[in-house]
Amino acid sequence: MLIISTHEQGSPEWFADRLGKATGSNANAVTAKGKTKGTEATTRRNYRFQLALERITGKPTEAMYKNAHMERGNELERFARMAHEIHSGEMVEEAGFCYQDGSMFGCSVDGFINHDGIAEYKCPMSAIHYGYMQDNKVPNEYKGQVIHNLLTTGRKFCDFVSYCETMPDKLKLFVFRFEPTQAELDEYKTELDQFLVDVEKLTEEIELKAA
Repeated sequence: MLIISTHEQGSPEWFADRLGKATGSNANAVTAKGKTKGTEATTRRNYRFQLALERITGKPTEAMYKNAHMERGNELERFARMAHEIHSGEMVEEAGFCYQDGSMFGCSVDGFINHDGIAEYKCPMSAIHYGYMQDNKVPNEYKGQVIHNLLTTGRKFCDFVSYCETMPDKLKLFVFRFEPTQAELDEYKTELDQFLVDVEKLTEEIELKAA
């Protein structure tokens, strides 16, 4: 059963919703590999520590602030959504944090499209935006996030949307509809399951040391 929070993204309540859960924005940390075989990447290690400590303390360890880049993205996202809706002819429903009941992973989708899709909005600078258009795919740095979000929600596709207000009108919007293969979902789910097992073991270890 998918649970969808009504709390605004970035609010204290939103941080509480995702407390101790592996999130889509950190999917790359979940799957990060060490430089040598058998070693753990620093980003994965730190993310394990973060989630374990959140579960123990009941407090978010992520900073609850927005920098200028984040503020710009938040301001432009509504324009990206409107442009996407006009382009696709489909309405996009905003949502808060989503997770399957009883699970320790979730995501904050930028929107739901009908019954089968989700949307992911990015509002980068013009050079990055045009690079996305040229590559015509989900950028590698966001593919893990998109797969995580699809796995969480059970939706079939994700519209990856890039919007840049400074580009010429015909180039302001880039939309790529991504449908993962079952192999991609299974591969990520295996990595996620192992990561969550490792977080649980670390949580127990810290609790024993703190007793």
